[in-house]
Amino acid sequence: MTEKELRKLNRAELLEMLIAQSKKLSRVEEELSAAQKELERREIAITTSGSLAEAALKLNGIFEAADQAAAQYLDSLREQESNAEHIVAEAEAKAHEIINAAEVQRQAILADADRKAKRRIELFDQQFK
Repeated sequence: MTEKELRKLNRAELLEMLIAQSKKLSRVEEELSAAQKELERREIAITTSGSLAEAALKLNGIFEAADQAAAQYLDSLREQESNAEHIVAEAEAKAHEIINAAEVQRQAILADADRKAKRRIELFDQQFK
């Protein structure tokens, strides 16, 4: 998704994206945990194996699986970090827009109140003259 497309999303859509990324991170963490458990299981199997050659062959598969799981986890984290940065930037931009709009409204309200107060003072002065 491009930065321009991200800017067009509203807060709810940004939050949905963040939730989806959070779910994806949880899934990847579960996969990593499962891979670690498998690694522990295989380590036990290796310690019980009869020869060093068998252990080396078993370890090779374990390390490949662990390396793949770690790489996938890191890729997922990098993607989530990038998405989170975009979401935060969008939220900050929207917050600034809201603050600026509120400031304009505040100034308009104050100007209107000032005009009304001056008018009432003029009317009051005219009544007592």
